[in-house]
Amino acid sequence: MRANIEDALAAERAKRWENRLNDTGAPGASIWRIKGVIDHPQIAAWAVMQVADSPYGAVRLMGARFPMVHGRARLDTAPPELGAHTAEMLREAGYSAENIAMVPVKAVI
Repeated sequence: MRANIEDALAAERAKRWENRLNDTGAPGASIWRIKGVIDHPQIAAWAVMQVADSPYGAVRLMGARFPMVHGRARLDTAPPELGAHTAEMLREAGYSAENIAMVPVKAVI
């Protein structure tokens, strides 16, 4: 039975199955790729994609959809680089300076 279902599903695009399922009242949604989400017309209409400077140039980031009392939330900077706050977090967790010195602050990806 599983093979029959997989064959039937593979015969049409995911969006077509999503529409067919939703039209019958059955919940269904396809899994989107990130580019499909951030380039979606509704995301553009909400104006939630923001640009922030980073050490690597401008980066597009997803901002908040909801308004704040003082207006829309705004991203002023890109997220911190990997390991940027490792020593600070370990210090707050109670590790000694000697123990922190043994931990590589930045990991290599």
